[in-house]
Amino acid sequence: MKRRKPFGLRTWSTPLTIGSFLLMAVTGVLMFFDVVPGYVSFAHEWFSWFFLIGAGGHIAVNIRP
Repeated sequence: MKRRKPFGLRTWSTPLTIGSFLLMAVTGVLMFFDVVPGYVSFAHEWFSWFFLIGAGGHIAVNIRP
């Protein structure tokens, strides 16, 4: 029987950082070129919070080399 890994900080912090960074990059480029359909700036602001949370978790897990 295969054991499941616990859902710890390491399993979600790096994917959250990568995903939110990519979404912030896309919304940031759209905002730079004044292509602002709908809620682009709103999404950009909220994805920045997710990025900070994920980056904080990623740093906490990888603080020691």
